[in-house]
Amino acid sequence: MAVRRLAIGIVGLLILGACSPAGPPPPETSSPPAPGSTDAPASTTTSTGAPREPLLDPDGSYAVVVFTNHLPAFGLDPAGAADRPWARLHTARDYISMVRLIGEARAKVVLSYSPVLLEQIADTAAGRWDQAARITAIPAAELTAEDKAYIDEVFFVASPAQIDRYPRYRELADRRAQGRQLSTTEYRDLQVLFNLAWTSPLLLEAEPLATIANSGRRFAEADKQLLLDAHRAAASEFLTSLRSLWAEGLIEVATTPLANPTLPLMVRNRMDQDATDQIIRGAERASLVLGRDPRGMAPAGGLIDQTNGTAALSAGFEWLLLSGPESPTPFQLTSEIGNLLALVANPEAGKRIAESYFTMDPALAARDLIGAISAAMGDGSGVVAAFSADATEPWGRYEDGGLAFLRRVLQELATAQEFTAVLPSELNNSLQFDPGPWPELPDTYLRGDAELAAWALLADTRRELLRQREVGLVDAVVLEEAYGQILQAQGADWYWWYSPDRASGDDAYYDATFRGRLAEVWDLLGASPPDELRVPLQDPEPVPPTRLNRPVPATITIDNTIANREWSQAGLFDERSSDLIERVLYTFDDARLFLRVDFTTEVLGDSAPGFDLYLRGPRGTGAALTPRRNAIGFDAAMVVKWRATNPVQVSLVKPYRSDGTTNEARKDAGFDGNSIELELDLDIIEPAIRAGDRIDFRFVDVTGGPENGQFPAAAPGVFEFPNLGNGIELARIADRVGDDHGPGNYSYIVDSEIRAGAYDLAGLVVRLVSGPAAPVPGPADDVQFEITFRGPLANPWSAPAGFSHQTIDLYLDAATTAGAQRLLPGRVAAVEAGGSWDYAFTIDGWGASHYVVDGAGAASRLNSTPDYKLLADRRTFLVTVPRATLPAGDESSWRYGVAVIANQAIPTLGIHGLRALEREPGRFHLGGGTGAANDPMIIDLLHPTGGAQEAALTYPAPVIGSESELAIEQLARLPMLSG
Repeated sequence: MAVRRLAIGIVGLLILGACSPAGPPPPETSSPPAPGSTDAPASTTTSTGAPREPLLDPDGSYAVVVFTNHLPAFGLDPAGAADRPWARLHTARDYISMVRLIGEARAKVVLSYSPVLLEQIADTAAGRWDQAARITAIPAAELTAEDKAYIDEVFFVASPAQIDRYPRYRELADRRAQGRQLSTTEYRDLQVLFNLAWTSPLLLEAEPLATIANSGRRFAEADKQLLLDAHRAAASEFLTSLRSLWAEGLIEVATTPLANPTLPLMVRNRMDQDATDQIIRGAERASLVLGRDPRGMAPAGGLIDQTNGTAALSAGFEWLLLSGPESPTPFQLTSEIGNLLALVANPEAGKRIAESYFTMDPALAARDLIGAISAAMGDGSGVVAAFSADATEPWGRYEDGGLAFLRRVLQELATAQEFTAVLPSELNNSLQFDPGPWPELPDTYLRGDAELAAWALLADTRRELLRQREVGLVDAVVLEEAYGQILQAQGADWYWWYSPDRASGDDAYYDATFRGRLAEVWDLLGASPPDELRVPLQDPEPVPPTRLNRPVPATITIDNTIANREWSQAGLFDERSSDLIERVLYTFDDARLFLRVDFTTEVLGDSAPGFDLYLRGPRGTGAALTPRRNAIGFDAAMVVKWRATNPVQVSLVKPYRSDGTTNEARKDAGFDGNSIELELDLDIIEPAIRAGDRIDFRFVDVTGGPENGQFPAAAPGVFEFPNLGNGIELARIADRVGDDHGPGNYSYIVDSEIRAGAYDLAGLVVRLVSGPAAPVPGPADDVQFEITFRGPLANPWSAPAGFSHQTIDLYLDAATTAGAQRLLPGRVAAVEAGGSWDYAFTIDGWGASHYVVDGAGAASRLNSTPDYKLLADRRTFLVTVPRATLPAGDESSWRYGVAVIANQAIPTLGIHGLRALEREPGRFHLGGGTGAANDPMIIDLLHPTGGAQEAALTYPAPVIGSESELAIEQLARLPMLSG
């Protein structure tokens, strides 16, 4: 993120006002019911209250188990409907299952829902459909291009487990991933399958959904309406069940402040009144949906400020679910007008549900969870503890949406002997608790420039609202509507996805919706939104090339004869979204970027055609808007201008400033009426560009003067500087492909997200390099390791490095120290007999580390991180290491070993471990293990000779025990090879 945006964040957070506008709430609006919908909204009649709770034994052991659920209020489509279906779909899959299973097991739990989520569920129950539901109902033959674009964007948002449940869904997902257009029949099937995949198995057991689900493909139009009717009925049943289970004393329903904001951050930034309004309005609107006042509040992140206490008590709350480093006995928080019972949630249950249990047998996982709760409470009497888990997001990872696991957990909770599951109201009515301190906000809660910038934009917008309120020229109803948008933009969900270590899979949508809410405030106030609201706070995912550039030096002559043969090795961007540009070709030599632009028609100058090409190197910064204040998609560092009035020259403007100032230099170009070709020195774009570095670009059509569109249209593109093989080659070792089976019998996990060849190593090349334009190494030498796989590597879990499933180790033996024999922990292997390693690095999709061995044979991890890239072909890694960090001595004597291990692909407390190995493969573990402690975890290793890998990974005899007890002689061996 550019420094400019960080500065905005720091300044904006310091100058907020504390007042909020008053006024009546605007009339509620909603999208009309779907054709044929006649049901009225769910009843909001207030009940007479819960039955009197029984007294608890002060010497008992009690657990309060809370399942939290929150989703933001999504944006609206042009018809006024929610533009994302997640509230409806989570209700149809997760929330309906939860209430049915609670009623079946008779377990006592707390269910927490944000008010904006409850309102969206109530909309579904009342037949006010979201955009996805409305598009589902459209006959497939009548879908417009815009409808199909929405389906392509949204209807494949499902976990691999959801998609794989229906072979036809997997077939369509694969077809779309290959860029193939779907037929009318396929779109109809997709309309049904997307909604089926988001439907609880409990609903699919009954007709008519059972017949629809079992048919699998070639669905009828009528099937879609039956499915939507079932979703609507599920929403209505869910709300009714909440009320009835609550009245029975089986559950308590808690809520959050209105839009689920992080309350202490609001107080810290002088939004005290807003925080109060969030609490008061949230309680009121949750009560309208529930027909009863919630008594518990589970604020975002389990965080609350002492100044929020009075508002919480005024809203009728009696207890809070908080977070903290420990989970002590509940305590009383003292406020000016009363006390609140604070339950500090132990997060262990939630971590296990989200990260571990979907890989286990449901019964064993449920028993483990009960054991973990019991262990956390200890053996003493008179113990009370709270446990929380997110009950919205995890279930997509479970094969059945978590149904079997949840059923067993709730049954275990209802019958647990180690403790008694209770509700907070029972604690309040029966036990006495000591006073305790108000919690502090963690210093690390705000993470990253984008999150700071988002808070700054909120601050700017809120300050404008306060200014307009003081001026008094804006109608009170409009002020209230604008204030409502600000309250929604304060929700913690938006800022959560701005954190640099989190990815939603739809970050661009969340970013655009957040900025759109703030822009709506400015529009309502009749003011011009600031330019920063036009600029994405996170760089969008770039558009990939239609064809990759070949990694060979280009031989292009810039002239007016544009020959196709010169460009035969070039990369290509080909899309038909622009009236001016048909396609763009690119290629490189050691020092230059060559570009060719083919126009849609012959360009002679009568219509004054022209384009501006914005560029940024990997470390460049600049301006994010065009002179017409349109977002480029990145902070452009320079612009290349071409106008037909001078067809054989372009103008280079660097540095680029969007205020229109120029610092131009002219450069010759080639032009033949249909195409233009030019070359740019890489040092002009950015000095010291290296292999794997990417240059962001975007063309803007300025024909006739105005800005008429961008190429690529959806997002910027990238030109990747290829690995041209500069430097001195130290080693080139091929690996035998098709041997990604460990010692010969290992098999992949059973999951379609792991494709054939995902772990199949193809080779290693090692070079001594000093930069792309200096083939003769100099004093600042690096060593470059190029590791290639047989097939492209996928990234279904959105790992930052662009791949999810592989861990790659490289071991180097320089024969200059005593060296280490065992490989890195967890590999269950050592280097070959008589060998050792002096240096190693390991990389996966979430990070990289390197290790050196001292003269005594002890390995230690270096503080620095290797520079590594997954190249655009998605099958080649380029790891660049400073020569100074490697052992001294003659590089020609180095030997290498490479091992590929299956990464578990799920972050667990920041540590990314390895896939388990069992006898039979499963969805979350490899197959082919013997159960012995010395089964190696290596699925492929570097060796060109057939049979050598299998022999190396076969240990002398199986050993029962633990890895730490194994002697070197009992381990499989990694061959060390020279070039």
